[in-house]
Amino acid sequence: MGLLTLCIPAFSQEPDKPQEYPWIITNRIYTSDSTAAAILEYHDSKRSIGLISENGILQKEIPLNGENILGLGKWNGNIVCFYTEEKENTRHKDIHAVLVDGNTQTLLTDKVIYTNPGNRQLDMAMGNDAAGNFHYLLIRSTDFKAGFMHPVEWFSESIQRTTGLAELQLSDQFEPAVKELASIGIGGDFMGSFTDAKGQLTLLSFQKDQLIAERFTPEGQLQQTLTTPLDYTPNGIAFVKDWIGQLDPADGNILTFNIVHGGRHKYFSLFVFDFDARAIVFQQKEELSSNYIRALSNNPDLTSTRHFQPAYNLKPVNITYTNDRIVVFHEITSERCPPNNGPCTLKAEGVIATAYDRQQYRPVHQFFLDRWEEAKFEVGRDISCTVRDGKIHLFGCQNISNRTYKYDNFYYVIDPEKNIAEKKTPDGGLSPQSDPIDARSIMWFRNTIVRVNAGGREYADSKPHSCLVKINY
Repeated sequence: MGLLTLCIPAFSQEPDKPQEYPWIITNRIYTSDSTAAAILEYHDSKRSIGLISENGILQKEIPLNGENILGLGKWNGNIVCFYTEEKENTRHKDIHAVLVDGNTQTLLTDKVIYTNPGNRQLDMAMGNDAAGNFHYLLIRSTDFKAGFMHPVEWFSESIQRTTGLAELQLSDQFEPAVKELASIGIGGDFMGSFTDAKGQLTLLSFQKDQLIAERFTPEGQLQQTLTTPLDYTPNGIAFVKDWIGQLDPADGNILTFNIVHGGRHKYFSLFVFDFDARAIVFQQKEELSSNYIRALSNNPDLTSTRHFQPAYNLKPVNITYTNDRIVVFHEITSERCPPNNGPCTLKAEGVIATAYDRQQYRPVHQFFLDRWEEAKFEVGRDISCTVRDGKIHLFGCQNISNRTYKYDNFYYVIDPEKNIAEKKTPDGGLSPQSDPIDARSIMWFRNTIVRVNAGGREYADSKPHSCLVKINY
């Protein structure tokens, strides 16, 4: 059931200049096919839930008390949000839950639902399914014990190391119930968690040179374990961008996991876990060697592109399922930081999309999507995808030239069954803009995209700002 929204008229703007808001979006869920709820993060400690329409209008804003927002989800026709009052790099003590009425868009309750029982840092993950429905909050106790975490310690293995696991679920009366999980991944390193529409948890861990996939029932009982060798060196949760996993939203039985790993010799590996067949049905390991780069450069489909650089710096950015294909997306990225502590220059080159058939899981085609993007802060890289009538719509950011910081739409429509990828010019968009497009905050509605341009984060004391732009597709 979609959540209702109330319309508050936006401030009138010039036709070619969208309204600028003093925040960035850090999380969002769809409350219907024409509305979304988002976490709005301001420069100071202020955080809010914003209700946004398919026209790119902020309809209502609900202030939050906490600075460190853990996640957002849909629950029994309402909106649920979790936060801590402590900052992200400070040991979490109390976890708060906020409930917002989906019809009246008013705050129903804000209360403490969990208190840290020990002196270790907690790492929390929302147990939302593909539709954004909340099932549980995964509470992971780490091996880190200090009260304050310096930025470099996010790269520490002690943050990735798991010392305890629990699921926090909510009763119909919004009361918490905590269930400890008997995972063989405890003592190992956390790699990811995934939730299907039934509320089943799939947990990925690394321990003793093995990648471990565990599936738990909605009641928290371990029901299946799959393992496979992986030559990985734990690096801390700050390196989460080195891997990506995605459950098949159709039934939740297929988990595809892609990781870039290794030291002097760099690899990327792909695993397909089939929990219905109780097996790992596909594994692929590819070294990012000079031979791989040479073979990639000789691909005839790559000769017409302009911006692809040597693909040593591949990172996985998306996994998408269609009727008969799994498509894995990699982005070529790089960054250059000046010695005077000025803002780093972050670049995103081309995107490589590899389509695999879903019978033999063999690669059937590679798409080379031409793009060049450069920014001074962590906005502009990554891509956003949706599937419509079997076709993948892919949206992101690109510079309009190599010499100016002006940003335009990076938009492709891919037909993986026919092996066709077409670069499109979307209908609308008020392009170009001086701020890059934040692909992680793009909203796909029934007939429109709400594009989010975000800026003001070049330096630590910069004030963020965003604008929302409606595009038809």
